[in-house]
Amino acid sequence: MITVGGRRQRRRWQLIGAACVLLVLASSVYAVWQISHGGLQAADTAGVLGLPLGTSGLVAATLALRKPVAGNDAELASGRARTLARQVADGESVVRRQLLGNDVQRINLHYLLQTATARAAQAPPVGQAFTDGTVSLPDITAYYRATRPARLIITGAPGAGKTVLALELLLALIADRSDHDPVPVRVPLAQWDTSIPLQTLLIQRLTDAYDWPAELAANIVGHGLVLPVLDGLDEMDPTQPDGTPDPDAPRARAALEQLNNYQDRNGLHPAPLILTCRTTHYDALPHTDTLIDAARITIAPVGTVTDEVADGPWRATLELRSGLLVKKFHAKIKFPHTHGIAPAAAVDAEASGGSALKGLIAGILLLATALLIITNRIRRRHDRRTADA
Repeated sequence: MITVGGRRQRRRWQLIGAACVLLVLASSVYAVWQISHGGLQAADTAGVLGLPLGTSGLVAATLALRKPVAGNDAELASGRARTLARQVADGESVVRRQLLGNDVQRINLHYLLQTATARAAQAPPVGQAFTDGTVSLPDITAYYRATRPARLIITGAPGAGKTVLALELLLALIADRSDHDPVPVRVPLAQWDTSIPLQTLLIQRLTDAYDWPAELAANIVGHGLVLPVLDGLDEMDPTQPDGTPDPDAPRARAALEQLNNYQDRNGLHPAPLILTCRTTHYDALPHTDTLIDAARITIAPVGTVTDEVADGPWRATLELRSGLLVKKFHAKIKFPHTHGIAPAAAVDAEASGGSALKGLIAGILLLATALLIITNRIRRRHDRRTADA
């Protein structure tokens, strides 16, 4: 797959910069050569001197397209978040289709809120992946927005659709986001070295999966514009010889410790996040090592109707289709970039185009004037030679 990422974009600008330097040098050498040979009239001299000046103006205007937009750092981060949102939506739409066996038919998963053993978030008792008109239940987006704090744990049996539900939420949040909302970014937890902070993991994810320059990735993460969607807590530690979850699970417990200390930019509230894990693995963890300030939901098993739903106001028939939710993706995946736009150029070039365009026009006009004068001089010299002959 051909992608145009941040590093390739920087190489392209390096080549453009080198070409611009050569152009200025060539025009300067030509001007010096013409003046040193003498015989130029005043207008001709001005034209020759105008050539390197015009070329320099054109080069300066071209390179101005590389400069960031004038404005504060928060505005820059907000613009970059829009680019990231488009990239994530494009890439994760592909992953969701793969998980559904390349079927465009969405699966409406249903889920129930679980009783917490630690301090929990407030959330509705039941929900569904999306609204299909059959039952009056909140969809996953409304469910997540009603969760306070916005920290959600999605658990379920193998193949129940944990990642599919997380992707349904991720894509819906992007489709409905404002400029100040964080961009949900899925991170396979199997690749997390828990000796590094979560913020560093997010920066690495943007760099590795979306080809962002590290400084821009750090900028958007630092402004709280990335919502971690942490996929596969159960994949962090190997199972026991009999195939059951390891209750010690050192990497998973280290990850949960970091997540429990993960706070917003002000350091006053638990920061939003989404976490997926197999039910058996999460239940095997010590109660003291689970995620606090979070709502845990469990995807309903295939073909069941729970008493909580059947006897309450959230009555629904939870008949789910099976056999379609097979995990096909690897822990690390490179996503296609939105419209071939690299993040460093997509925002900066778009926002700074106005002032750069004016300089570009001025440089072109100055260069055209210089070329016109030089052409007129060459024509007059040709006419004099013809007359002498």
